[in-house]
Amino acid sequence: MSTAEIQVRVRPLTQDTCRVTVTYRRTGLSAEGDRFVDTFAAGFEKEGPVWEELVNRRLRAWQDSRARAPGLHLDIDIKMV
Repeated sequence: MSTAEIQVRVRPLTQDTCRVTVTYRRTGLSAEGDRFVDTFAAGFEKEGPVWEELVNRRLRAWQDSRARAPGLHLDIDIKMV
């Protein structure tokens, strides 16, 4: 068993770009939870680019469906503490 806290902070960089910082805090509450957190942490560095691509792809689709201009791009920084 484990617990997690996810903090999402958004701040504008330019008129059409925002910096999003996602911070994870994971804590194992049992031996199994500790193993889960260790496994999660081992692959964590790969998550940032994946999140950024998926969120921006969805955001572009949303903007395209509403003919919004200019587009908004999110620069996502994901970290685990």
